[in-house]
Order: sequence, then structure tokens, then C-alpha cells
Amino acid sequence: MRKTLSQKLCSSLIIPMLSGIPLAHAEILVLLPERGALAPAAQSVKDGLSAAYYAGTQRPALRFVDSSDQPMDILLAKEVKSDTELVIGPLAREQVGELVNLSPKVPVLALNQVPQSQRNVWQFALAPDEDAITLLKTMQGDGVTQLSIVTEPKFTSGQRFKEALLKSGKMKTIDIKAIPTNLPANQGLLILGDAQWVSQQKLPKERVYIPAFAFDRRLPVQTGLQFCDTPALLRADWPELNALNKAQPAPSNVQRLRAFGADAWQIALLIRDHALSAKFSGRTGLMTLNNQDINRVPICFQATSGGLVPK
Repeated sequence: MRKTLSQKLCSSLIIPMLSGIPLAHAEILVLLPERGALAPAAQSVKDGLSAAYYAGTQRPALRFVDSSDQPMDILLAKEVKSDTELVIGPLAREQVGELVNLSPKVPVLALNQVPQSQRNVWQFALAPDEDAITLLKTMQGDGVTQLSIVTEPKFTSGQRFKEALLKSGKMKTIDIKAIPTNLPANQGLLILGDAQWVSQQKLPKERVYIPAFAFDRRLPVQTGLQFCDTPALLRADWPELNALNKAQPAPSNVQRLRAFGADAWQIALLIRDHALSAKFSGRTGLMTLNNQDINRVPICFQATSGGLVPK
């Protein structure tokens, strides 16, 4: 039977790393779906988490459990054991919503976000809202006071990102049908569409912005284009992700989820160590933990003739 990437990483790294190191008795329970629409995303998260796990020095026992279509009260009652010290997951937003109403007895790092909060539950996600707010600050730094928005025909995936921009109330926006050739000094242009479509458009050279999901490193990026994204896609600062992505090349959306899984593991260790606050340069952005609040600030980049450079 063909090994998964997580199993291959385990085989190649765990034997030398565990030599002479006593195994911990406590376990961390990881709840990820193995079936359904979220299964591919969950596998990418698992691969990234596993890569960070085996690259680190703290390796408590991990137990992965399929969370597909299971009510959270039944799942937790069945799977949380006396030696479970932390739960990572679930990934589905609906299950996180169930979770915050349960008052879990062990700390939980949920891998999605809902408006409600609960003691003992931390919520971490690659939220479009964080990307939108960060990109908005970049626009304001460029002197943009009015934003024109062009959307690829029949494209709906950017709606939450667009709503986050509008909700801020800090930018006057207008929807337009055609991409202008030039922009006035105080005007910016936001392009909402998939990466393939965006790469085929003729764009102005200044104050043109896209969300992270419209960037794919396999496609050419036009000079002047700006976006805010997970640093791990554009910086080789994390050897475990470099090895993972080299062993199994993948599109940018998969690499983002791998980076997310690796950051989730780093946050889990902080929660396990009872850290009340922490800051670190994460694979998905600048991370700040304050009690149960987790804040992620992605890094913004601009395409130049010499390549992509941080803003």
C-alpha cells in the first residue's frame, strides 16, 4: 500500500530524532476529516503539522482521529482519554460552532473560526478577513482613498474577502466592469478572480492589488501587482516545509494549508506550555497570542522587475 507523505516523513525522520529520547505519556488528539469535501484540505494540514512535529524537539504522542460528519459532543466523549492533554481540530466551521457550546475540559486549538468564544478553546484559521485588513493597510500606505473593484465573470470565491474590506468602512469602493488602463493618483484597483484569469489580464503598473487566493507561484505575476500572503510560499525560512514541498510539489493553495498546519503545531506547543502571550514569525504570517486570542498578520509583497519583494 502506498505510504502517505506524513508516513514517509515519519519513516525518514522519527528514528534518528527519537534515539535516546523518552516518550511522553500524555497525548495530543488531532481531529481532522478523512472523508468528504474537506478531506484533501485536512490532508494538507496534517502533512504540514507532521513536518513541523518531526522537525521539532518536543514530540508528545499524537493520535489522529477521523472527525468526518460526527457530532462534537459524541466525538469528544469517545476520543478524549484520561491522558489527553490537548485537542487540535476540528477543521469544519460547523463543528467548531458546536465545540464552543460544549465547554470542553481539555484545551482545544480549533482550526477554524466562529463569532462565539469559549473558555479553553483557541481558534486559528487562514481567515480572509485578516488578509483583507492587512491589504487595506497597504492600500492606505500607498495613498489610496478610492478603490475600484473588478471581478472575474461568475467568480464568487472572493465574496468574503470583499465583504471584509467593505465592513472596515475605511475605503470608498466602486464596482466596475472593465480594467482601466491608468489610475488617478488616489485610486487603487482590486482584482477578484482566480490566478489563471488574473495572470491573463492587462493591468495598470501601480496600485493594483489581489487577494492571496489569486496568486499562484507557478504563474507569471505582472510588475506592480501587490498582495498579502503566507510568507512560507515566498521565503525559504522553514526547512521542514521546503523538504515537504520538494518531496511533493503542490499548488499554492496546498502549500498555504501545509504552512497553516505547521503553525498550528507551534501554537499547540505554546498552549500546552500554558503560555499566556507570545509572538513569533510564523509560516503564515506574524503571529500574536494574547490569552485565547490568536492574531495573524500576513506579509505583503509587490512584483518588481527583479521579482517579488516584501512591502
